[in-house]
Amino acid sequence: MAVVVDQQANQNSPIAVDVAWVFDEERLKELLGTSAKEWFVKKDQLKRDYPDSPGFEVWEWEWIPGQKIPTQHLPLRANAIAGVVFARYHTSGEHRARIRANHDFALQLRKDGFAVGHE
Repeated sequence: MAVVVDQQANQNSPIAVDVAWVFDEERLKELLGTSAKEWFVKKDQLKRDYPDSPGFEVWEWEWIPGQKIPTQHLPLRANAIAGVVFARYHTSGEHRARIRANHDFALQLRKDGFAVGHE
């Protein structure tokens, strides 16, 4: 994962970013219907509700505007069917994007939202 954090990202505030690798269709459907705001509130409860297998695996970061981020190498279990990126922005919106499993991608964190590109 290549990451660029713009100088004014998240209205010049730190931004939390989670990548959830998803292992079943039901959980993927649920997460794709979840806004980033909801995700950051309920992800710990989801893990507690399904202690043996929540159906996803999460990688978590927090970056500041303008921070230089080295390429992130995310371990991925072979059975992941997709990924979902959530970014905690101050602005309203879903701030969520689906990513393909087993593919490199680029994440650009901007002032009011983010973009994902697949390489």
